[in-house]
Amino acid sequence: MTNTTIIDRSQTPAQLTVPADYNASLDFIDRHLDEGRGGKVAIRDDQGEHTYAQMAEQVQRVCNALTTLGVETGDRVLMVMADTVSFAAVFFGAIRMGALPVPLNTMLTTKDYDFMVRDSGAAAIVISEMFWKTVEPALKD
Repeated sequence: MTNTTIIDRSQTPAQLTVPADYNASLDFIDRHLDEGRGGKVAIRDDQGEHTYAQMAEQVQRVCNALTTLGVETGDRVLMVMADTVSFAAVFFGAIRMGALPVPLNTMLTTKDYDFMVRDSGAAAIVISEMFWKTVEPALKD
């Protein structure tokens, strides 16, 4: 894989090389598949254990969904999400397609979200169901 971080530990301090076409989703997700760890647990949450292979599939689905919705490289994607596997899938899915994931504090008020949504210039927002009632009024014009 040519666009992952390369660490040269043969010298002190170790030298870190980050390629120009670096994509963090490849380092944090796909690298584990390439190195034979697809069946290893990547994330544990209230729903159970999720392997790197499962994560890679979810990340790609989010990437495809965002692209289909018209999100483009460099666009911001706001996230008001619970700490679940879905958070990681949306975060890395946005990165995979070149968007900028912007996780927001989940303990804010509707007024706070209203300001952030309008000020952010975001192309999309992904909201966990448990936060919908607080965030939804901020989405209305």
